[in-house]
Amino acid sequence: MEQIACLLIHGIAGGQYQVEKLKDYLKDSGIYAESITIKGHEKTKKELVSTKYYEWLVDAHVKYGQLEKQYSKIVVIGFSMGGLLSINLAKRHDPLALVLVNCPIFYVNLPGVYQNIRHDLKERDFRNVKRYLKSENIPLRTLWQFVKLLEHTKMQLPKVTCKTLILQCTDDDVVVPKSCDYLFEHIGSVKKQMKKYEEGGHHIFMEDIDTTIYEDIRDYIANLAQE
Repeated sequence: MEQIACLLIHGIAGGQYQVEKLKDYLKDSGIYAESITIKGHEKTKKELVSTKYYEWLVDAHVKYGQLEKQYSKIVVIGFSMGGLLSINLAKRHDPLALVLVNCPIFYVNLPGVYQNIRHDLKERDFRNVKRYLKSENIPLRTLWQFVKLLEHTKMQLPKVTCKTLILQCTDDDVVVPKSCDYLFEHIGSVKKQMKKYEEGGHHIFMEDIDTTIYEDIRDYIANLAQE
């Protein structure tokens, strides 16, 4: 049986650390996995704002091409903005499948932010408040590039025909959860699945919570290998 390789792509203004736990989990499960640092990310804010969304796309295409030389069966796993990049890869290349995690179509879930702060005050557990205070604002120029990438990607959705698994946390305070419904409705794939999780927030792979998302992704890939 030919081995499947997974390419993991991180979110905006983030880095490989956003998907590191998933990558390690897949490797421990016997699934080959690599991640990529998109141009301008995990560097200084000045370097980040100097990059354009099409350079992020080029980085993803180059990495996929390198992996494609060794593996013919590739699953692309995109977290947040990485999901948008993954969709563009699927339109140009021929991956075995896509896994989109908290992929944005509608973003900045203000009601979710409000609910999280309310919960912290009620439970006297200020985890979310601390996270908001610690998080750095994404530069405006970078946000603009993100918006351009999003609008570009929405036009590609009907052209994506590979198998697709769409995963979304309903308590995501960055991506509005109805994004997954939009993706499921508009993506061109005939073989598509969607699952929602009540907990996990936006950075689900960086949270210490009881979730089945790791097992769900592993099992999805294992089933692909048997087809």
